Amino acid sequence: MTNEEKIFFSSLSESELISRWQTDEGHKIKNKIIAINLKYGNSKEYSEFIGTIKNDLSKRKPKFDLRGISFENYKNAQESQNEIFSFDFSNCCMTYSNFHYSTFILSDFSNSDILYSDFSDSILDECDFSHTNITLSNFSNSSLEIANFKNCWMTDANFSDSNLGYIKFNDKTQFQNLNITCFEGTTSPLFIKHLKRTHYLNHFKTQSTKNLIVYYFWWMVSDCGQSLTRWFLSSAFVIFFLDFCLVALKQL
Repeated sequence: MTNEEKIFFSSLSESELISRWQTDEGHKIKNKIIAINLKYGNSKEYSEFIGTIKNDLSKRKPKFDLRGISFENYKNAQESQNEIFSFDFSNCCMTYSNFHYSTFILSDFSNSDILYSDFSDSILDECDFSHTNITLSNFSNSSLEIANFKNCWMTDANFSDSNLGYIKFNDKTQFQNLNITCFEGTTSPLFIKHLKRTHYLNHFKTQSTKNLIVYYFWWMVSDCGQSLTRWFLSSAFVIFFLDFCLVALKQL
């Protein structure tokens, strides 16, 4: 691809990204994606007919360009075959995509960019969103039970009335500006607790320089009270240091 082509595809507007999938060529490419996944294929096979796009300055590899694609109302659970087909959308750029009212149980969205997208009213149980950026995407009124959000960037995403029961997450899951009160009652209590704690710590350390110093000291010795290993090592260091000082004083 020439530099001119790279600039052209990188500068496409939201309306242009969406409308290209409404052409005959767009429908053919989408049908190829569906055919690959119904044959238990994976996203690596997309390289035969889909180009890649790189929209950041990181060292990560370019992703398959699926920006603006729509799978609205599509269901990966085939009733005629009584089978669920796990779709692979890993390593894809899917900005402005539309998955409204769709079913993609057990599908893989890992390591993808899914910003400004619509996943509302969808069934996404056990999907993998690890290492994925879903900033400002809409997951309202959706089911995401046992979904994997480890190392996921989910800032400003909309999860109003969504089911996040038993989801997987870790300390590298970024979720600034999420409304805790909007989650459905079945949402994982561990996630709610972790979310509240993270919001509290972020608020605490921004109040003053003193709080910032206390925060980093607390983080260093115990990961803010969450790491027994750090507590043990910190305590062992203090005991060793005091014992060393005591021995030194006795030798004076």
